[in-house]
Amino acid sequence: MSKAKQTDSGKLEAHLSRIKQILQLMQQAEQGFDQQMELFQEGIKLIHQSQDILEQSELHVKQLLEGEMKPFLPAKGEE
Repeated sequence: MSKAKQTDSGKLEAHLSRIKQILQLMQQAEQGFDQQMELFQEGIKLIHQSQDILEQSELHVKQLLEGEMKPFLPAKGEE
């Protein structure tokens, strides 16, 4: 796995962990409205970043699969 993909994986795990923390904090309802809104906005931002990472990973997997699924046939004249 490339170093960039390991970084994306680490970012995704960190984002998901923080989103879980945010959900727990918001469920406790010990924060005021302004703090709840800040947590909500942070959560939305992390969700969007996570979606971007997943979309890039999906594109990378599709590119790999398309490359592997091309038929291996000799070109005409190379037979």
